[in-house]
This record gives sequence, C-alpha cells and structure tokens, in this order.
Amino acid sequence: MQVRDRIRLKSAPVIARCRVESLLLLISLGSVVTVQAQDMPVPPELQAAIFRKIFEHDRNLAVGTSPRLLIAFSADYSQLKNRLVRAFEGVGIKPSAEPDDHIMNISQVDVLYLATQRKSFRQLCEQNSVLSITGFPSLVENGEVAIGLTATENKPKIVIHRKQLKAEGHELANTLLQLAKLVD
Repeated sequence: MQVRDRIRLKSAPVIARCRVESLLLLISLGSVVTVQAQDMPVPPELQAAIFRKIFEHDRNLAVGTSPRLLIAFSADYSQLKNRLVRAFEGVGIKPSAEPDDHIMNISQVDVLYLATQRKSFRQLCEQNSVLSITGFPSLVENGEVAIGLTATENKPKIVIHRKQLKAEGHELANTLLQLAKLVD
C-alpha cells in the first residue's frame, strides 16, 4: 500500500465527520429562521443548502458532481418553484423544472423535488431509481417521498421514509440517519 493510499484511508473518517458537522451547522443556523407556511416549514433557501449536504451522504449519487435535479410543480406552486430554482442555483446545483402534469419520463434525472401535492411520482421514482425529496413533510410521512424537511421548535429537521428510500434504490450514511426523524 502506498503512502498516499494510507493517508486517504486515515482521512476518510475525518472527511465524513466534517460533512456531518457542516450539516449540523446548517441545521442549527436554521433555528434563527422563522418558520413559514404550515405545509412547508423550512424556507427554500435553507432547504437547498441542507439537501446539498444530504446528497453528499447518499451512496448512490456520484460524489463530487452535481445531481441532475428536476423540480415537479403544480400551477399553484409556481412562485415556490421560482424560489427553489434560485435557491438550488445558489448552492451550485442547476435544476430544471416542469409542471407536474407534463412529467412522463424521469430516466435522465437523479433527484426529483416535489413542489406539488396533487400528483404521485412514487412509482416513477422507484422504476428509475430516482431519489425523491420535498419540503412538504406530509408527503414523506405518508410514503410518497423518500426525504423531506420539517421544523421542530423552529429548527429544520430531516425526515426520511426508510422503505421509500430503499424502494428508490438509495442508501444514506448512518451518520445522517442518526440526525433524522425516521418513518416506516
């Protein structure tokens, strides 16, 4: 084993710990943000930053690259879609967005953000191994989406539906699972 390989092996836990610490920092910073609408308790700008960190803990997303993210939205959430696009661009992810009723194929997508509550994409995500995310915690709690965000005492909290995450073919690092509210 070469010296650089030994250094890389020793530094892996340090890198993982730094990623978790930066995620904790983002979550604690969210405590100063006032919770907005009841159905979407975490603002899009904070969502984008947290989801960016979550993507780093997904063993099935390519490390060091920006995932291909599609935002599915309904007409009543078009302003939210605009905020989400700007927020994800602000953290270095270039999303695309389409009205939910126009989406038939997601085979060229890594992550699907649901900014709609009127249409299910569960089966499509499972068939294409696409990670589903949202800012509507109710969609995660009822098994429509794998990962979402909620707020507890004005602090963002990650919510993960374990069965849906597995059905979509994704696996998260244990360090992240320990921070989240897990739903079955």
